[in-house]
Amino acid sequence: MTSLTHQLEEIRASINSGHLEHAQALLHECSPDSALEHRVLAHYQGIILFHRSLYSEACEVMQKALDEYGENANLLRDLIACQYHRGDMIGFRAGLNRLEIILVEHETKLSQRTLFECEIMVGKFLEEEGRLAPSILFFEKALARAENPEQRLRVLLHKARWMAIYEIGADLSSLYRDLISFPLDKTTQDLRVELQHALM
Repeated sequence: MTSLTHQLEEIRASINSGHLEHAQALLHECSPDSALEHRVLAHYQGIILFHRSLYSEACEVMQKALDEYGENANLLRDLIACQYHRGDMIGFRAGLNRLEIILVEHETKLSQRTLFECEIMVGKFLEEEGRLAPSILFFEKALARAENPEQRLRVLLHKARWMAIYEIGADLSSLYRDLISFPLDKTTQDLRVELQHALM
């Protein structure tokens, strides 16, 4: 899966930079051989549909992949994001609860990147659900896992917003200084937008 892994990283980078047409073209060039590869490609197709605001279609693609190829933390994470935007709150809450369990039960088996990205998403959605105490715990877990400045920034954006709304204190000033000092020349478009929203 080495060459396909490289192609998927290219697709991921294109999506994060907002180049959806390029990501779609790269996706069509992929030739999956295994069930794992088919699942990953379906997942990326769902992500592209999500970024095009085609939430129902994205849900269908991701749910089908989940049903056909089995449970996967990353796939479930993105499925519940689609369900949330689609307004399917029953499916969203069931998926969110399941993802919380998976992250605890399989923590030693999941990759750093999977844990990091899923913990941020779970923290964000728990906050949306008004479950503030567990929400900040997931942000703290993700912050402890951050391996580079961009990952650290991604968590600080959420933590700063949480603190500004729910727990104003001295730590907020320090977070704000970190955020406005972060060099943006090497960050992705979606992260720059999120930074602007957090500072507002």
